[in-house]
Amino acid sequence: MLLDLVRGEVALVLGHAGPDAVAPDATLRDLGLDSLAAVTLRNALASATGLSVPATLAFEHPNPSAIAEFLADQLAAPSAPSVDLDVDIDSDLGRIRAAALTVDEDERARIADLLRQLTAELSGRSSVAAELADADDEDVFAFIDNELGIGNEDHYV
Repeated sequence: MLLDLVRGEVALVLGHAGPDAVAPDATLRDLGLDSLAAVTLRNALASATGLSVPATLAFEHPNPSAIAEFLADQLAAPSAPSVDLDVDIDSDLGRIRAAALTVDEDERARIADLLRQLTAELSGRSSVAAELADADDEDVFAFIDNELGIGNEDHYV
């Protein structure tokens, strides 16, 4: 189940047709994983498993099998949270993925927006896109300062 989860998330993050397009021993870098995709994958797996997953996950465990083994070890640890991976959500997500591949661009965008909203809700954070949708320059700079913690307005020209 964990390998299927990892392959599905890798496929989703990298835009592949589905989990079957991601071989268990395929090198993530060869599949097109970059730093941003690695962070996205880490966040998705952390959300799905309830684990605190290191930012270096995809680089220390270079293929789906290695990541699944790492997650299995973490879940087996005595302090790991109890996670029920044997729910029907996998088949539901599979149907959503299959449907997203067969609909027009507008419907795919709607599905993507709904999934982003759900991800934000599950992570306890608001969607950045929603926060910045009607933002002016001052709002964007304030967001960068407050949420990302990388400076203050005096640094922006």
